[in-house]
Amino acid sequence: MESRQDILLELNEITSSYKFLDVIVKLCDLNFNANINDLPSRDTQKLLNINEIVFLLGLWLKNKSRESYIISSIADTAKLSNKLMNDLHYSFYEGNITPDSEEEFKASMVNGSSLQETIFYSGTGAYDYQYVQNFKLKYGLDKLWLLENKKFSVESVLDFFTFFKAIFHYRINVKKLKGDMLNTFTYCKKSFIFERYPEFYTIIKDLAIDLEGTFNQDFNSIGDANIFSYKPVLETKTDFIIPLPYMLAEAIYESPFYWMLEDENYKSIAFENRGNSAEKIVKHELSKVFPLEAIHTNVLVKKNRGNTITDIDVCIKYDDALIIFQVKSKKLTQLSKQGNSAQVKKDFQNAVEDAYDQAFKCYEPILNNTVKLVDKDFNILIETESIKKIYSACIVLDSYPPILAHSRIFYYENEIVPIAMSIFDLEMLTTYLESPSIFIEYITKRTELSKYFLADNELSYLKYYLNTGLKMPEDADIVYLNNNFAQYFDHDYYLKLITINERRFPQFIKGIGRNQSCFCGSGKKYKTCCAAIM
Repeated sequence: MESRQDILLELNEITSSYKFLDVIVKLCDLNFNANINDLPSRDTQKLLNINEIVFLLGLWLKNKSRESYIISSIADTAKLSNKLMNDLHYSFYEGNITPDSEEEFKASMVNGSSLQETIFYSGTGAYDYQYVQNFKLKYGLDKLWLLENKKFSVESVLDFFTFFKAIFHYRINVKKLKGDMLNTFTYCKKSFIFERYPEFYTIIKDLAIDLEGTFNQDFNSIGDANIFSYKPVLETKTDFIIPLPYMLAEAIYESPFYWMLEDENYKSIAFENRGNSAEKIVKHELSKVFPLEAIHTNVLVKKNRGNTITDIDVCIKYDDALIIFQVKSKKLTQLSKQGNSAQVKKDFQNAVEDAYDQAFKCYEPILNNTVKLVDKDFNILIETESIKKIYSACIVLDSYPPILAHSRIFYYENEIVPIAMSIFDLEMLTTYLESPSIFIEYITKRTELSKYFLADNELSYLKYYLNTGLKMPEDADIVYLNNNFAQYFDHDYYLKLITINERRFPQFIKGIGRNQSCFCGSGKKYKTCCAAIM
């Protein structure tokens, strides 16, 4: 096999053609477009993931103007690209030897290359509609800043994404575009939808890259900063191209925070609002399962008025159980994505380890009834006498796909591996664990069996619990749950998300005139385009 450096050189070469964009959309079609009923059974091990396609787009943005590679066949170049990306993945394992000792095994887990692999080749960590449905909660406290500085409302974001995702499905399933796949992802600026909803045009412009520019000149490897990650719309003079609708949702969810950080007068407010919003979303999710009186926020753990042991972001007191949720608005930094092991450790500490330590600090004093759980005015919020068991979970505001892998790595020697998940994982739990007793049982078993069940994502644990109650097989010392368990939700949950949101599609186009530019974004008049279909 070629070395990683040689593979990257070859990838840079084949992306040095403007026509490689056609290769990318071909790869998007092959790897991501599938019948919703087929999603649970797809062999994802044989498919490229989102990060791999984003990486190819990053190289293309860097190299497109060189025009040094001649593409004679889109299909053949797509096949070659797929092979090279697979070779690149295998290069992370090449030369690995079987550790001779426990020390060598631990060292192999925390080296930069291994950690970089866990980050880049993890799953997406959320469904696209989860991002946009949570947008209003995440940025509700910043709605005036967004309206004044970006000229769109927080309420318009879900409609914006729903329309473009629905149009994408319409083109594939109803209009059944033939031939040039690029048309499936291209939207003419001259469109009825931009006339009716000018905010949609404002949002898409904020997320667009003008293809006449030069980008990503320092983009060389999988961990490097890639402009496409936060500007996933390609803009020409006449059109917008959205090769990966999923990335549009992720960028919508993450980008506004960075826009606000550029405003020196608002920066500190943005940080404060981010933390408050994270706790608000957690409370919102828990209220789907627990009565509001059982949910408490900003709880101080005090020995007396002047002696605070720690604080709890969000917690549930139900029967004799207390479940603590420490909420962090941290995420992986660019240096971590580049394979810097010290930075990965630091990022994990900020996102999970500190939260877990903060929660664990109050276990003993609460169980021993030597502290009070109060608000800032020393009013009792929760009586500790009835608390007989305590569990905790670390919740992060943004997607952190390798969070379980990193928890296993950094808590390898511990008897208990902390439960760590994203807001989006919590949303899945509150959707499927519909009663307080079931939810508490899940958290209990996840904690007590954390050393014996291994999975790459929380959804695998959740599905195995739904199937078996998270029961340990009699003949097993350890159980590995592969991604097939998580794929169940690709149909059962995601189909509901699509149905709930995209059934609103007709309201977006209601009243379009025959001589107006068609809603589908073709650039043609409605009467000569989609009127006969609708």
